[in-house]
Amino acid sequence: MLAGSCRAVIATLTDDSARTSELIAELCALEQSISGVAFKPRSSATNRAVPLDDVDAVIHDLLERLDQVDPLTSEHSGAVSAWCGRIARRLSLSETEVTYVARCGLVHDVGKMQTPLEILRAPRSLTDSEWTVMRAHATAGEEIVRSHKALRHLAPAVRSHHERLDGKGYPDGLSGSQITLATRIVSVADAFNAMIGRRPYRLPMSPMDAIDRLQEARGKHFDPIVVEAMIEVIGHE
Repeated sequence: MLAGSCRAVIATLTDDSARTSELIAELCALEQSISGVAFKPRSSATNRAVPLDDVDAVIHDLLERLDQVDPLTSEHSGAVSAWCGRIARRLSLSETEVTYVARCGLVHDVGKMQTPLEILRAPRSLTDSEWTVMRAHATAGEEIVRSHKALRHLAPAVRSHHERLDGKGYPDGLSGSQITLATRIVSVADAFNAMIGRRPYRLPMSPMDAIDRLQEARGKHFDPIVVEAMIEVIGHE
């Protein structure tokens, strides 16, 4: 499923962003190396020979459910996880921390399984009341993740991935040091991939324009250090 997600993300990029497409393909490979075989179909012969740990087995099932509800959100989740892994490595986090952050990226939007499809797929900007419903996906996702003992350690990042450094985010209005590093990484990866990705109501933004948006919001919405790492990830090669 993740390979398909990455192909979908690459397909959204503009013609002049071939190098970024190559980078996203590399990130997909990185994510596969982080998660092993956990996200391949469990019915395959090769996968039956390799046991899944409890965390990845539950994540796999949640992403399968999310894919059935909204494939676009499932694609986005796989791509966000890949960005998270690369950012975390750029920040010199340990392999354990890289895996943790990548898993947070995979499940950050599982709450959208409970968001009405007419809102998820609206071909227009949402109304204020619809945004209230949409924002509920953060707390809904936390509840879903906490309902699985193996995933409870991922719940804070799921709940808080739309918080902002300046305290103007949701659902809790956290600010500054109240927001964990893992959450800050997911926030940047989520925003960047949302901007370059397909949406029912707009065309994809170019990667460079998306980076400009991140830079404009650094220190207010996003952690400047994480934004800088995102820029370095794109420019590294």
